[in-house]
Amino acid sequence: MIVADVMNRVFREFGDEAKVQIDDTDIIRWINDGVKYITVSNNLLQATGTMNSVIDQSDYNFPTDMLSMEAMYYNNLKLKYMKHTEFNEYVNSSDPNQDQRGTPWMYTRWANQFTLYPKPNTSYTNGIKLLYLQRPADIASTSDTVPLSLEYHPEIVKYCLQRAYQTDEDWDAAGQMAGQFQDGVDRLKEQETNKDREYYDTITILQDDL
Repeated sequence: MIVADVMNRVFREFGDEAKVQIDDTDIIRWINDGVKYITVSNNLLQATGTMNSVIDQSDYNFPTDMLSMEAMYYNNLKLKYMKHTEFNEYVNSSDPNQDQRGTPWMYTRWANQFTLYPKPNTSYTNGIKLLYLQRPADIASTSDTVPLSLEYHPEIVKYCLQRAYQTDEDWDAAGQMAGQFQDGVDRLKEQETNKDREYYDTITILQDDL
């Protein structure tokens, strides 16, 4: 489904094909918001990134296309995440000058950077691996394609209708549409989860195992 298809459905179902209350710009903005919400909620657009670790360098930049962080590894060891305030309290109490070097075992983040602790004492090619959700490309034109698989496109229409009803201050209709949207997203999330566990739901005990 392209953006123009979403717009036609929203204008028709909302009853504003003359574009008096809402316009193309509104719907494009709502589509981008809805796509980002669904991507994070249902763990879509999964990506893996690697970067080199540098001896004595603790600060690194996140990938520019990252929307949400899932996990980080250093030399195949999963790192513990610590909130920035907790990280500062821990480091200031044990290593106020941040002189300690070794194998990093935790990280924190601030803005578009993350900090490893302690500082790496070795440089590794592709030593840092990140699992993250990729930021979907922003939609800018009516000819753009909604950057999610087809089963999610009706949910984008519902999200836009919810926002349209909110703009119209029709709170009952907005609430009903919000519920339908969330139910649809949750149902698709369950389907994604079932795919992951399709072959692991049951364990058959064989006679030879007894």
